[in-house]
Amino acid sequence: MNARVIRDDNQAKEGSTMIEGAERVMRAAAHVSDLGQQAARMRAVAGDAVAEAFEDGRVAARRAVKRGYNRAEDLIDEATYRVKRSPLQSVALGFCGGFLIGAVLIRLLRK
Repeated sequence: MNARVIRDDNQAKEGSTMIEGAERVMRAAAHVSDLGQQAARMRAVAGDAVAEAFEDGRVAARRAVKRGYNRAEDLIDEATYRVKRSPLQSVALGFCGGFLIGAVLIRLLRK
């Protein structure tokens, strides 16, 4: 009978060890589930941040193009005004610029 009590006691210990192991597995599974939910939230936040940064970049690019277009228009208007105001000076400046560019090109081609 004594051997049977010891065997029953060992089986009880093994059973409680198995229950403790199952409880640890359940806690680990719950922890993994929580980590998965946190990862999903972080992914959503990161996706929103990327989308917002992309939109900000797109708006900034459009603004830069618009400013460049307006500045080019202003330069053309300013050049037109100066040519109308002093046409001889404009023609002389154009001639000198063309002469200098031609001289530089001739020099470069001779080498």
